[in-house]
Amino acid sequence: MFRSLTSFTIFGILQRFFPIMRNFPTRRNRSIKLNRDIIHRIGNGLVSEKKEEILKSSEGTKDDLARDMLSMLVKSNIASNDLSQEEVLAQITTFVLAGHETTSTALTGFLHAMSTHPEIQSKLRQEVLA
Repeated sequence: MFRSLTSFTIFGILQRFFPIMRNFPTRRNRSIKLNRDIIHRIGNGLVSEKKEEILKSSEGTKDDLARDMLSMLVKSNIASNDLSQEEVLAQITTFVLAGHETTSTALTGFLHAMSTHPEIQSKLRQEVLA
């Protein structure tokens, strides 16, 4: 379903300089729109479900829900009503990208450290296999 769209074309470069060209119904633009629509549909569904869950729990006996980032964002937005649904969805995207980047950076650093210190790598391997 999701495919890499990193190929460079003259038309793609022109779209950077002439944003109106992003509205042309090319295969790439249709694919981007389809993927964006899927992400928005799923994200809006998650936010709506979480909002309902939080509103139900405030009426019931549960004092506190899970302290995940989505719950905290939705709770905060219910209390202050500062963000629109689109802004909440944009914040979730930021959380996912930031989490992905920090995880991949940490894993890369760990793998590099293990490759430069084979004695620690073998100790760790023995401990994991034990």
